[in-house]
Amino acid sequence: MNDNFYEDSRKAFDIVIVNMLSGLNNDFSFYGVVLSKCKINFDESVPTAGVWYKDEKYNLVIGKKFIEWSLDEQVAVMVHEAKHILNFHHFRRKDRDFKLFNKACDIAINQTIKNLPKDALYPSQYNFPENLNAESYYDLLEEHKKQNPGSGDSDDSFIDDHTIWKEIDSSDSNNEYEVAKAITNKIITDAISEARGSLPADIEKLLKIFKEPSKISWKKEIRKYLSSVSSGKIPSIKRRDRRQPHRMDLKGKKKSIDKRKIVVCIDTSASVSDNEIIKALNEIDEVSKINREPLKIIQVDTEVKEDNISYYSKKEPNFIRKGYGGTYMASAIEYLLKNKEKPDLVIFISDMEIENVQTDKIWKEWERTRKPVLWLSTRGVMPHWSKKVKKMKVISLNKA
Repeated sequence: MNDNFYEDSRKAFDIVIVNMLSGLNNDFSFYGVVLSKCKINFDESVPTAGVWYKDEKYNLVIGKKFIEWSLDEQVAVMVHEAKHILNFHHFRRKDRDFKLFNKACDIAINQTIKNLPKDALYPSQYNFPENLNAESYYDLLEEHKKQNPGSGDSDDSFIDDHTIWKEIDSSDSNNEYEVAKAITNKIITDAISEARGSLPADIEKLLKIFKEPSKISWKKEIRKYLSSVSSGKIPSIKRRDRRQPHRMDLKGKKKSIDKRKIVVCIDTSASVSDNEIIKALNEIDEVSKINREPLKIIQVDTEVKEDNISYYSKKEPNFIRKGYGGTYMASAIEYLLKNKEKPDLVIFISDMEIENVQTDKIWKEWERTRKPVLWLSTRGVMPHWSKKVKKMKVISLNKA
């Protein structure tokens, strides 16, 4: 990377963000806070600027053309990027044409922003009506393309770079979509509390969208996951001997019955509420009640104590919270390894503000047992390591 490019871009970006966060420049403070939640990148190979979502984090990239714009244009482009995030454009494409949908997104938001560079796209360029959403503009662009064959891509001007959006799989699991939605909602609510000056007029509408009930059923996700977990077997009397049924001392052959052993490890730090814990325990008990032993409960803060271990069922909800403070979830794994327990499934209920299980030695030792681990996230946040550890899955618990 050209050192001059990095230094010049960094200085220009810092000026823009300070300008926005101050709330003095047309009350752009709200958008400045949104962008401050992003990971900032500087890349000379990127023509302009861009945002994308990856590993539970929004990323903002500043390209080589950024320093060529005036301060007003730079601020306008940053508002443009923030609006892509706020409108969840990265996940709304689905199976639509990549390039055409990007144009539709730009047309939808550019008409609400002043001082954009000259390459910006607007509804007037196509004689489209104003104030429509991206999906509506996409349909109009499709029709325009049919009516104007051979028009080519000469009018495909973008003030930001959308190439990275291609890496976002629109067919990603519902759970990942909902987690991204929860993260975006948190960014919005944080920006509302931290921003100076007045708030954008459309924020109430955005909040309503992100607070709509989730379409994913995490209960269904748990059922599906449990059904894929193999179980241990215990011997059971099958029937009396057929040839000599009167002989009570001959009890016939034995058969094996599936009997799952499930251990639930609970993060008892103050950041996880009793209601969240009981809600999760009741659902686990309900969806896994067939062919399993009683749920074994291990309460975890920084260590596991014998009096923090119990058994739970909805019929006997004897959960009594013990222990607050710090959290080291690996202490539960240490306990299981030390006592040579090999449950068919270990379930953790946590807010996910925990150690990185990808690097912790105890977790690596557990990984060698090949026993699966299911995380139920009470905050709807998936840590970056959740897809990198074998036999591990994370489900958002704060959804319907």
